Amino acid sequence: MKKVIIYLATALFITSVSAQEFRPGMLYTPDYKPGDTLKVMAFNTENLTDLKDNLYINNRMEDAADKKKEEKAALLSKVIKAANADIVLISEFETVAYLRELSQKFDWGYKYFATSESQTWYQNTMIMSKVPIGTFRTYGSIYSPIVGEKDEQGKPAMQININSRMWIGEVWPTPDQRLYLCGVHLKAGRNKSDTATRIGQTQLLKGEFERIVKADKKACILMAGDFNSTPESREFKMLQEGSKRARLIDPLAGTTVYSHPAGNPRWRIDHMVYNKNLASRIVPGSTGPAYILSKQEMAEMSDHLPVVTKILLH
Repeated sequence: MKKVIIYLATALFITSVSAQEFRPGMLYTPDYKPGDTLKVMAFNTENLTDLKDNLYINNRMEDAADKKKEEKAALLSKVIKAANADIVLISEFETVAYLRELSQKFDWGYKYFATSESQTWYQNTMIMSKVPIGTFRTYGSIYSPIVGEKDEQGKPAMQININSRMWIGEVWPTPDQRLYLCGVHLKAGRNKSDTATRIGQTQLLKGEFERIVKADKKACILMAGDFNSTPESREFKMLQEGSKRARLIDPLAGTTVYSHPAGNPRWRIDHMVYNKNLASRIVPGSTGPAYILSKQEMAEMSDHLPVVTKILLH
């Protein structure tokens, strides 16, 4: 019986397409005007929920109609406007409907939204973009391995609880450039099972990278978001292995640049890494955690700093 493997990640694949492949009626809109660069930001907003109680999710933080949630939403608006990113990956955020509502309320200027939302939990990962979005693939119904662990029956352990937090979506920054932008918030926690879960996700991701570069030798890959893994971890180092086009480069390797906690960062678990094909398109010095506002304001907003990068389009 053949194995079917699903790969979960935060990644960006840039591929040029010919005029014959381009389908403007489906994937591109004439009101979007691309610039010379594409700015991407990934931000874990630390449990940002709306004031409405979702009756299908029983959680104190989600249930509460706390007015402080509105204050935090207003602070997020300051971050979004100051960052002025073309594409924003948001994690630990309740619903894409609420994200769209905030974008309209605060006039952020984003037109395209997509998500993969959990049916039973309030921490979700989503995208809002000024760049047209095409096909969007979700993985909430997929089980992934907890590598090296056994379940109660002694069989290889698997999990499905957090896989709604990963997706792969196409975006089109120009009519002749297609990007596969993927969002992820990997398993949190420091115990053996948490690490085993992240290792399983990383193995699947590496296989997907290999498949993509095999099909397209010019494919460019950018992986971004909350990895819940430090550069020293086994799962992070695995990303730097494999074929030369599929292995990923950490532009901050060997540095003391950290992303968490935002008020006094002491480790880096939020990342943007990319493959060799994409390296020449990254604006030098543009990649890494960023204080968009003051340190105090960023710490009030989230325990994570956002990570950003700029990509040359021409």
